[in-house]
Amino acid sequence: MLNIVPRPTLIPPSSSPASPRRPLDGVSGVVTRSAAPLRAQAASVLREAILSLSLREGERLVERELIDRLGVSRTTVREALRELESEGLVEVIPQRGAVVRTVSPADAADLYGARIAIDRNPHDIDQSFALTFHGQ
Repeated sequence: MLNIVPRPTLIPPSSSPASPRRPLDGVSGVVTRSAAPLRAQAASVLREAILSLSLREGERLVERELIDRLGVSRTTVREALRELESEGLVEVIPQRGAVVRTVSPADAADLYGARIAIDRNPHDIDQSFALTFHGQ
C-alpha cells in the first residue's frame, strides 16, 4: 500500500535547502490556494520577482526549483512561464529552459522613443488609436 503524503502549498525560502542561487528570496505572496487560477498566481509571483529584481536579467529559471518553491505542478509552472514569455519578461530557449529576458539597447531605445512620442502629443496617439480600431 502506498503512503500518500500531501504536498505543501508553500515552501518558504528559509526551509528550503541552501543553494548559491536565491531565485525567490524576498518575494512575498508565494502561491496559495485561492479563487484565482494557480497559473495566474504563479505568474504573478514570478512577475513580481522579476520586476523587483529578485530575479536578475539573464538568470535561469529552473523548473524543478520553481515547482519546489511555489508548491505547484510542472504544468502550472510551464503555463506561468509561457504567460511571462508572452509579456516579454521571460525568454524560453529550446533545449535549455527559461531565462529572465535581458533588455537590449535597441529595445530600450524603442521603448523610450514610444514614450517620448506619447508624452509629446497624446491627443494624436488617441486619435490614431481610435481610427485604427474603429475603422474610421
